[in-house]
Amino acid sequence: MRRKHTRKAYKKTRICKCTVCGKVTKTSSHRKKTCSGFCRGQQKRLTRNFKMEASDYQNLVKEQNNRCKICNKEETAIHHSTKTIQSLAVDHCHTTGKVRGLLCQACNTAIGKLKDNIVTLKSAIKYLTEHNTQ
Repeated sequence: MRRKHTRKAYKKTRICKCTVCGKVTKTSSHRKKTCSGFCRGQQKRLTRNFKMEASDYQNLVKEQNNRCKICNKEETAIHHSTKTIQSLAVDHCHTTGKVRGLLCQACNTAIGKLKDNIVTLKSAIKYLTEHNTQ
């Protein structure tokens, strides 16, 4: 008895560049724009919290040379679950919602703890200047 030849359905794979991190992956989906669930979540957070697309974020990263807007250093903090270097944090005005730039975790935390208050920040600078031991 002859076996019927069945045609296998092959999915076409294509190369896709993640819109969030820029990683190049192979996918069979024509709609996939991110490389992982983490990047999908990142894209959703950018849109929901800052009304910006991943391309806007990438443009800011290029503009700032992948460096913090305050200390001018690259990010060194490690993400607790992915064990990779964290991406720069989006700093924004809490009253207007306007994006000011990208900051490293340390600088973002520092100005957050000072409640974005310029008077408190100047007071902290004065305190550090008066007690400088160098």
